[in-house]
Amino acid sequence: MSIFLRNTRCFLFGAFLFISCEGIINLDLFGDGILTENVRETGTFREVEVLNDFVVTIIQGEEWGVTVTGDANLIPYVVTEIENSRLIIRRRNNFNLHPVNAINILVSTPVLSSIDNSGNGKVRLSQFNLPRLRINNTGGSYIETDSIEVDDFNYISESGARAMLKGLFGNFFVRQIGSGETSLKGKVDTLRLVQEGSGIIDGIHLEANSTRVYLYGSGLIYCHADELLNVVIDGSGRVFYTGYPELIQSIQGDGIIQRFISY
Repeated sequence: MSIFLRNTRCFLFGAFLFISCEGIINLDLFGDGILTENVRETGTFREVEVLNDFVVTIIQGEEWGVTVTGDANLIPYVVTEIENSRLIIRRRNNFNLHPVNAINILVSTPVLSSIDNSGNGKVRLSQFNLPRLRINNTGGSYIETDSIEVDDFNYISESGARAMLKGLFGNFFVRQIGSGETSLKGKVDTLRLVQEGSGIIDGIHLEANSTRVYLYGSGLIYCHADELLNVVIDGSGRVFYTGYPELIQSIQGDGIIQRFISY
């Protein structure tokens, strides 16, 4: 075997190891402080996935578009790619980004069916009118919605994620697993809240006609109901409510249901 061939194979093997060792062999890149805007061409998509700690704002527009703002030398390391109608936002493998200016990404789309947010990302959703929407929020991530209208909204939170969800909803399902914090505001016809663990769901400012609560563990739920409130508690969790609904309750353990007076 020639020296050239051996060197080539060694180089390719080393490159393979570098690419495949995400999180083990990473290079630190520091921002240059030169604030730059990068408008990117994109295809169509109906789902958004945020994998790293970027600040992402999603708006409902007539066309699809992505604009990245941040340090000039770091923008090339922010990947925005589409796979199977899903816009994936992430950093390039094997690089840790340390920006001077926060990396902000503006996403415009006429349609949206789901958002997956992980890796400490912060996502803001504004001015949407949708038939259905599903959001998964995990880890140290944060999601905020403002002035949205959704007929059928599913929100799932895991591993300490946080959210502020505000809007007008038809059917609204919230499931929180672990120690997260979720705040709800606006109006809804039918509300279903599921808390597993020690987290907090604050829906005292979400006006609901009918509310069902399932609380497993030591969590805390604040809610409102005008017509019907059905509560199931298994554990030491607490439910505080406002309104004058018909109350149906089932408690196993030391949990309590009580009318809300003040925080």
